[in-house]
Amino acid sequence: MAITLSSNGYCEVSDIQALVQQFTIGASSDPNTTEVEGFVTQGFAEINAVLRGAGYAAPVAQSGGSLTVSSGNITVSASVDAGNYAMTFTGTGLEGTAKRGDSFTIAGDTQPYMVTDTALATDSATIAVYFTPDLELDATAAAVVTFTAGTDAANVLKQLNAHMAAIQTIRAAYSAAGEGVGDLTAPLEAERDRMLAALMSGAYDLPVIAVPDEQAHTISNVRLVRA
Repeated sequence: MAITLSSNGYCEVSDIQALVQQFTIGASSDPNTTEVEGFVTQGFAEINAVLRGAGYAAPVAQSGGSLTVSSGNITVSASVDAGNYAMTFTGTGLEGTAKRGDSFTIAGDTQPYMVTDTALATDSATIAVYFTPDLELDATAAAVVTFTAGTDAANVLKQLNAHMAAIQTIRAAYSAAGEGVGDLTAPLEAERDRMLAALMSGAYDLPVIAVPDEQAHTISNVRLVRA
């Protein structure tokens, strides 16, 4: 068995090893690599059940949107003055989606801008993007755009999945009823519980998580947008 991210786990054994310093996880350890991967998949299922219980689709992709061109670069379609919060990108064969939470920079401007509304590239190989903060410098036509897909959701769920699996790993290694095991797992349990509570209460802003309808869905202060 092996972990395929977002298919049967949100973390890998190396992420658990970083939390479990007492022994080395390997083919002959107890628990061994395969058993620990099983713990990952169990936690993966539980996390997905929590997400679906809150009204969202799961599993969650490893990144947000993706904009690609068949040749050349993604560029600014037409000049935009500083202070604006929208612009159009273009490029040869431009296709894909920019999702809320993705980011980009423009040549000559080091300020990262976050996409605020999900948008789809059109047949004319352009995409209209809304962003924050407002443009700090004038953007010239044909300026090269560097687009970065958001990974916040995947990283949050990786940490949660790793903590859940690390607890099971320690209990399996030392026996759940063993003396001092609770001292080893207590910090991991506290962090797991904090993250689960934040996830269920809507404290995390994870904009790339899909919802099962065409409209944005709101839980508490979190707005999660259809993938």
